[in-house]
Amino acid sequence: MSYEKAIRERRIRLGLADTSVAEKVGLTIDQYDDVEQHADEFLTNISMLCARRICAVLGFQLRALLLLPPQQPRKQPRSSIVKEAREAKGLSTLAVAELIGFEEHVIRSSEEKEEHLDFLPVGVIFELEKALGLEKGALVA
Repeated sequence: MSYEKAIRERRIRLGLADTSVAEKVGLTIDQYDDVEQHADEFLTNISMLCARRICAVLGFQLRALLLLPPQQPRKQPRSSIVKEAREAKGLSTLAVAELIGFEEHVIRSSEEKEEHLDFLPVGVIFELEKALGLEKGALVA
């Protein structure tokens, strides 16, 4: 089942209004309705932080909704994982940015601050993982 259908069906089953969910997760009603109506919105147009909020309100685990295996305990922050993977591949921050279609400062910030990754869309996180040769979901918290 697609993300938008799973989200819409769960909201309806819980008896929640779309306006209520939108308000609880910090989206406008139009932004939230797009998540329920368009297959790619959940991955491309909202941050991972917002995706986690939607999951929390609707009783999903983000990793389960994304069909990722349960998360193993991390030995290091995600920001360090990004930096080490980039360096291991011999890539500059600019090269990685070009691979994922983002600006270089996004990569630098992702290497400096753990929480910066939470402000990127999940789809961008997946592209970053792919560019760095990481397992899909390695950076999804």
